[in-house]
Amino acid sequence: VLLVGVVMWMAGCTGEGSSQPLSTLELTTSTTAETSPESTTTTTTAPTTSTTADPEAAVLAALAGYNQAFSDAAAAPDPDHPDLDRYSADPLRTMLRELFEGYLREGKVGGGSYEYRVEAVTFSSQARVRVDQCGIDGNSVSGPNGEVLVPGNVQAFRYYSDLALGADGLWRVVEEGIIGSEDELCFLD
Repeated sequence: VLLVGVVMWMAGCTGEGSSQPLSTLELTTSTTAETSPESTTTTTTAPTTSTTADPEAAVLAALAGYNQAFSDAAAAPDPDHPDLDRYSADPLRTMLRELFEGYLREGKVGGGSYEYRVEAVTFSSQARVRVDQCGIDGNSVSGPNGEVLVPGNVQAFRYYSDLALGADGLWRVVEEGIIGSEDELCFLD
């Protein structure tokens, strides 16, 4: 519902795409282990959002990072969460800051889960891409006394995220919106 609120705030568009595997909100990490008779070393690294190897993979890593940053910032709430700056840019970044500042003023917190499936990744240029998704936003918003103000969604909806490539080589979400209407549901299969 948190993401639905952000998505509903932004203007909607229409479009369809092909199915991709279900994604989760958490960033994946890669682990490599080097084994020798004397010791074992494990190194964990976060996914990159660089455009050097595979631009689509970098875009999807940035989108996953944004979704995690949004969830973390809502739970705190923290309008200045550093990962929001890393994974979002204006005009969306300003709107998120205002949203979470409102949470602080009103004693609200967010929490819950979010699942989505990428349906299409469409590059309009080397520095701009739209990702169409089907998602279930199970996030909720609670008031200062723990009362649920906005329950989490149980139905999936279609929405898009527009990402732009920054001068620093990182992809950031700049806009989101509902595809079609809220009544046009999709299914996570």
